[in-house]
Amino acid sequence: MKIALTGGMGSGKSTTGRLLSDLLGVDLHSADEICRDLMQPGNAGWQELRQRWGGRYVDARGEIDRPLLRQAVFEDLEVRTALEGILHPLVRKIFSERAAHASARKRNFLAEVPLLFEVGWSGDFDWSIAVLADEQVCAERIALRDGVTLDQAVQAMDTQMPSSEKALAADSVLDNSGTLAALYSQVQQLVRVLRQNPLFFS
Repeated sequence: MKIALTGGMGSGKSTTGRLLSDLLGVDLHSADEICRDLMQPGNAGWQELRQRWGGRYVDARGEIDRPLLRQAVFEDLEVRTALEGILHPLVRKIFSERAAHASARKRNFLAEVPLLFEVGWSGDFDWSIAVLADEQVCAERIALRDGVTLDQAVQAMDTQMPSSEKALAADSVLDNSGTLAALYSQVQQLVRVLRQNPLFFS
């Protein structure tokens, strides 16, 4: 069974993903981690970025200047679109290969895909889960995590699909506005539902 986990920035996708991974007994494959790997010097994403922009977003050590690139992505739609055009096909190919490998081993596949619905990948998976949280809670988490202001956090959140739309598109919805214990209880219930699915490898 191929399961996708998504949600807005600051919603707690990574925390939820770790809980799901533990309770389901499967590895968690993160789109963000794959992107970070692709952007390491010499790797495919890094090479294509250098071909596109030369040294504009590369520091003196030859590594991607992530704060500079992140700022450009939020402020310039053309940069964001071009970067997505570089990374998304590479990430999707890696997900496909890993899912096929898991299936061959009779294993379930769990992926954290922040832009699952925005990029139209939901059809690649058998089940989609959206993690939601109150907007103010998300903004505060982003500000604390990234060292930005609340206004900058809200600006970043505005680049993504509204949480309400993700909730409507997903097969399951988890509310992570409260405590970790409350989230854990919801994840436990979801795991029971997933284990009853005929596609699930028990």
